[in-house]
Amino acid sequence: MRFLIRTGSTLKFPDTDPIGSSIRCNWAQNHVNLGDQDSLWFTDGSKTESGCGLSIYGPNTRISMPLGPDTSVFQTEIMAVTHCVTDCRKYLATNTRITILSDSQAVLKALNSPRCTSKLVLDCRKALNGLADSSPVTLIWVPGHTNIEGNNICDSLAKEAARTPFTGPLPTCSLTKNQVREMLKTRADGEFRKLWLA
Repeated sequence: MRFLIRTGSTLKFPDTDPIGSSIRCNWAQNHVNLGDQDSLWFTDGSKTESGCGLSIYGPNTRISMPLGPDTSVFQTEIMAVTHCVTDCRKYLATNTRITILSDSQAVLKALNSPRCTSKLVLDCRKALNGLADSSPVTLIWVPGHTNIEGNNICDSLAKEAARTPFTGPLPTCSLTKNQVREMLKTRADGEFRKLWLA
C-alpha cells in the first residue's frame, strides 16, 4: 500500500510495494484497515466498444462522466483521480483527511515515478499537491472486482459512463503517439479497402 504524504512542496511515498502479494492477501481477507478517515473516495475508468468514461464515488457523491471513444483506459483512470481531487478541493473543508482508492496500479505507479512524460499525470500531481496544501491526502490501491462495495459501485458508474453517448468536442484529452498511429492506420486501412472494392 502506498500512502501519499505531503512534505514541503513534493510528494513522498514510503518504499512499500502497493501491489505486493501481502496486500492482495490482506484485501482478500478484509484485513486492510482504512482507519477513521473523514472522507473516503473511490475512482475508476472504463473503456467499452461504445466509448470511455470515468466515475467518482464518495460521501453523498456519485459522478459518472462519459469521455468519448478515443480515450485510453489509463487516461480515464488518471482523469478520474484528477477530477476527484478537484472536487475534494472545491467542496470539502480544510484539514479534512482524504483517502482516494483506485484499482489502477498503472496510475499509482505513474504518480510515484520520478520521471513524468504525461501531461495528465503532471496535472494530477499538481492537483494532489494543491489539495495536500490544505488537507492530508492518502492514495491507496484497491483490487478490482473483489466485492469491495465502494469499488464495485464506482466500477458500475464508470461502465455506465462509457456506454453514455458523449456530447462535446473530441478528443476529450490529448492523444498519445500510439493512439494517433492506430487511428491513422485504421483510417488508411479503411481507405485501402474502399479503393480495393471500387
